[in-house]
Amino acid sequence: MSVGKECRIMRNVYIGSGKNISIGDHCRINENVRLNNVKIGNHVMIARDTVILGKTHVVSNLNIPMEKQGNLESKTTIIENDVWLGIRSVVLPGLTISKGSIIGAGGVLTKNTVKFSVYGGVPAKFIKKRR
Repeated sequence: MSVGKECRIMRNVYIGSGKNISIGDHCRINENVRLNNVKIGNHVMIARDTVILGKTHVVSNLNIPMEKQGNLESKTTIIENDVWLGIRSVVLPGLTISKGSIIGAGGVLTKNTVKFSVYGGVPAKFIKKRR
């Protein structure tokens, strides 16, 4: 794990083993955030209770219980510079959150974002461009 300069990381942030996690400069990561397999740019704000997933389960064989099928290969999530993830947002594995994006409170991000745009909802959808 690497952490840049002048970051503020609050209590109860879950980082697992710390492998495959990097945090840029001037980031704010609030309470109860879960980080897994993520590269975070500079000036990123992550609100409380946000979850950034790094892997998912195999579920393709109907004859084997899902919990016995294992995990898919981990995918790195990229959070570019100047991003704000609202409270209790969820980011699925392997996505890129582009520069200047905002994910609204409670949003579940399932697709990559476009620069300087706002997304929200379940699943998160494009709402508007930032001006």
